[in-house]
Amino acid sequence: MDRITFKVNGIYYSVGSEVNTDVTLLDYLRRRLRLPGTKYMCLEAGCGACIVTAVRGPDTPPTAVNSCMVLVTSCQGWDITTVEGTGGRLAGYSKVQTTLAEHNGTQCGYCTPGWVMSMHSLFCSRKKLTMLEIEQSFGSNVCRCTGYRPILDAFKQFAIDAPDSKRITDIEDLHICQETKNGCNKTDCEDYDWCVVLKEEVDKSSCIYIKLEDGRDWFRVYALKEALKIISCKDNNSYILVGGNTAKGAYPIFDYPEVLIDITGISELKGFVLDQNLVLGAGSTLTETLDIFKLLSSEKDYFRYLEKLYDHIQMVAHNAVRNVCI
Repeated sequence: MDRITFKVNGIYYSVGSEVNTDVTLLDYLRRRLRLPGTKYMCLEAGCGACIVTAVRGPDTPPTAVNSCMVLVTSCQGWDITTVEGTGGRLAGYSKVQTTLAEHNGTQCGYCTPGWVMSMHSLFCSRKKLTMLEIEQSFGSNVCRCTGYRPILDAFKQFAIDAPDSKRITDIEDLHICQETKNGCNKTDCEDYDWCVVLKEEVDKSSCIYIKLEDGRDWFRVYALKEALKIISCKDNNSYILVGGNTAKGAYPIFDYPEVLIDITGISELKGFVLDQNLVLGAGSTLTETLDIFKLLSSEKDYFRYLEKLYDHIQMVAHNAVRNVCI
């Protein structure tokens, strides 16, 4: 057997020695089969413009696949559906396509086939989807035109918990509780994983203001926007952000500015996030940073280098300073 066989939109195709090593499924669909609905774009599986639906085996569900990442010679036994296979002008458009159009979910249209195929794959693989699950699936596709809201409006129509009205609530106003799945009552809550209610709406903490004896203004803030608001309002006065304040030991302050803003209570400035790199919160203390370095260097091989930084920071100051120094 010197050929591999697969189906595209219900038709069998086979490839063998006539294709080069680097021919991807995307190349084959566009150049050999003349199915241009599947788009070229980033060629890095980042934008989703090239997504197709593939059933990769007899007992596997339909899944979304970035065709730019799959070599056509890897498609043995696959059953592939492109956007042309879901519907079109002559055969009639699918429900996914018409719903997206009705909600004005496309502008330039370049990303639209990828969105359609991503959602088509999701709906084929899972019959009962919630609005939350649909929104969480959006990481596979990028759109620079619509701002995502009309796309959300369109695809959430297929959710089992979608409201009866045709218009889904704007994402900025979509107050759904992660725990109860019902409307958020905006009480104090620790779960901000998905909730679209702004944290400051339910946070009981508020800015503390003290007029000090020497006439200076002291602010203790709990949100970054509070600090920025104070700075913008006090732009004619000098100010200082008070963090660990340990630099005062090395560089004595003989004349404090008129405004002092304590930022140690801002949780947004603490912790870390991972994208391709490690991004540390600017408000994390050296002790907290050491804990982060230790955790990541032990759990992830590509952060093993943090062991060296961990050893270095342990030689900086001492525990009492590192516990407050940022």
